[in-house]
Amino acid sequence: MVANITAIIVVLGVYYNHLVYLDVALVYAILGFVSVIAISKYLTGRELHQ
Repeated sequence: MVANITAIIVVLGVYYNHLVYLDVALVYAILGFVSVIAISKYLTGRELHQ
């Protein structure tokens, strides 16, 4: 889901020629990745700082 929204934001940024949209898409993708890592570590029962 994060990949789809990121792709849409990138396409809109290219279409409207605004580089800010590309920065927003990058931050959104990074937050999505970090949240997946945090959720997977939580579900496996390990702590995040290990």
